[in-house]
Amino acid sequence: MKYRREIDGLRAIAVLPVIFFHAGFELFRGGFVGVDVFFVISGYLITTIILADQEKGTFSLLNFYERRARRILPALFIVMLASIPFAWFWLLPDDMKSFSKSLVAAATYMANILFWHERGYFTATELKPLLHTWSLAVEEQYYAFFPLVLMLVWRLGKKYIFTALFVIALLSLALAQIGSISHPTAAFFLLPTRAWELMVGGLVAFVIMYRKQYIDIVAQKRAITEVLGLLGLALILYAVFSFNNTMVIPGLWALVPTIGTALIILFVSPQTATGKFLGSKIAVGIGLISYSAYLWHQPLFVFARHRSLTKPGTLTFLLLSAAAIGLAYLSWRYIERPFRTKGLISRNRIFSYSILGMIFFILFGSIGYLSNGFTRQRFSEEDLKPLAEAQAMHKERIKLSRYGECQFDENIGKGLEQFINEWNCYDDAESEKYTKLPLAVVGDSLSADLVVSLKLSGFLPMQIAGNGCFLAPSLMKEECRILFSGLRTRIEGDKRIKYIALYNRYTWRELSPGGLKEIIDYWSGFGKKLIFFTAMPEFSNFNKTIFRKADTPPFLKLVKYSERKEVYDYLKSRNVHVISTSSIFCKSPEHCPARDDEGNLLLTDGRHMTKQGSIEFGQRLIKMDPVFRDLTRSK
Repeated sequence: MKYRREIDGLRAIAVLPVIFFHAGFELFRGGFVGVDVFFVISGYLITTIILADQEKGTFSLLNFYERRARRILPALFIVMLASIPFAWFWLLPDDMKSFSKSLVAAATYMANILFWHERGYFTATELKPLLHTWSLAVEEQYYAFFPLVLMLVWRLGKKYIFTALFVIALLSLALAQIGSISHPTAAFFLLPTRAWELMVGGLVAFVIMYRKQYIDIVAQKRAITEVLGLLGLALILYAVFSFNNTMVIPGLWALVPTIGTALIILFVSPQTATGKFLGSKIAVGIGLISYSAYLWHQPLFVFARHRSLTKPGTLTFLLLSAAAIGLAYLSWRYIERPFRTKGLISRNRIFSYSILGMIFFILFGSIGYLSNGFTRQRFSEEDLKPLAEAQAMHKERIKLSRYGECQFDENIGKGLEQFINEWNCYDDAESEKYTKLPLAVVGDSLSADLVVSLKLSGFLPMQIAGNGCFLAPSLMKEECRILFSGLRTRIEGDKRIKYIALYNRYTWRELSPGGLKEIIDYWSGFGKKLIFFTAMPEFSNFNKTIFRKADTPPFLKLVKYSERKEVYDYLKSRNVHVISTSSIFCKSPEHCPARDDEGNLLLTDGRHMTKQGSIEFGQRLIKMDPVFRDLTRSK
């Protein structure tokens, strides 16, 4: 296979935006598309290798997987191994337990499935050291079946290869577009909705090998190849600097960086302006170490966040980015290159090392998970008292929120239909202890906290909550859609209810212009006045803060997206009353205490309130907000 410098330069264009995105640099808010670029490059290279070997009659699955093991595993295992000491000394039990589980997943190429089940990519990226291994899992799962597909189609005839790849890619893209709307987390992480991106690279490889005459026709017009190359680069850079995590990815929007990558591979040569740029020493140098740079940057960033009580600043992340590049060079020179040289390390040794590494990480990770993050080995009972206090407060919060009765979760032990049929959270015996409010509170577990706050002040709203339930219908999980529609008649049919309070842990997609409109349109249809609570301030490293007995944990600026001017303006235009949750909870924008003046915890974790926190929140809400002041006074 002929070496192309511009492909290595393209890797640099892929990896740097990913690094800067994970560093939190706003300019690179679409930097996550670097992974899409990598997928296309990988699909192109792998398909080219397989087709070339098939042509020569030398293709072997054993050789193929040996190549993959040499390319992927040594550097990956070194980074995982290097992460363990930092995790051991810096991570608290729950974080260490999560990290241990990710060691097993990364070693077995199941990381994408693990992180799909845990939480969304954009909310998890800051505190999970091995989150980035999801993309390696996608690639390796792809390589498990793709050679077999190609071998099968090859027997039918080369003329069917393009058609087969195109049809599969089209089906995968359609699934990605649909899934990104209905099940965005699954669509982001899983192979069926990502396969099309690798197959774009495969289609490019087929065209270059078997339909090169068409490329040559275009290449005769130098101006056209220049334009197409620049267009490809422009599409990638447009995605990097213009995309954000509200986009439907990996749906149709992902065509922008993937088509851009395909254009560069197809039409850029060392003679074109784009080829000269991508083939420069700096770009090629970064491209050569891009895999190791991708591996190193995430653990560096995450452990820095875990170590610090406050969010590390821009300078820190610039230095860590430089450190990632430095470590990547060492990793490439002393790990990647030697292991990829067959003369230095035999096939038997590479497979033996791979198996031993997998066994080690599976065993270590399993023990870490089962021992709750090596808790007893790393901490004394005295060390853990603050965390035990928070856990006890959490159990109390669960009881107060009537978990399983008025707050649905798929793990409560009863089916959704049974929950809906048995639901009675406004007129049961407990309601006699409170003054009823003409208010229904809907949303996720945070909305249950609002109900607790009001009840502890002597007032009872109607409670309809579902764990992890979005408020925009297109983003709702199926059980949430059934829950809200099943209890809709309770709200609509009760003339005592005048208001609906919307309270959620909003995502960027929910509060995009389209998502916000969808929320208000849907809940306005219930025929009640709407009250919109902005997101609860989420406290970064909350457990670590109370573990160190620090006073005030910093809250993430991420939640401020629910208090943007455009959100307020839109809600005002729809006659929706807005309440700033952070203004109620925090004493000031700069002071959101974890404990009150008497030392009582106000939070059980980074966002849910304790009983004491709920009492103070309810009192401040009634005092500060005119609508709630009138609602409670009128009773």
